[in-house]
Amino acid sequence: MGTFVSIIIKENCKEGCKRCVEVCPVNIFELKEEKVSVFSENEDECTFCNLCLEVCPENALLIKKEY
Repeated sequence: MGTFVSIIIKENCKEGCKRCVEVCPVNIFELKEEKVSVFSENEDECTFCNLCLEVCPENALLIKKEY
């Protein structure tokens, strides 16, 4: 049985902000039309380093670890 990751980007994510995109060491995030989205095929590669959470000025990310 593995660990599954669910990354939620809340509505308060600022358009044009790409701090999480720039700091993620495993490239989970991408910028599409000035909005951050998640590469679903990379989502389970999250290392829970929390760099994205630390740099987000709006606290717009939620990361859930599921077993």
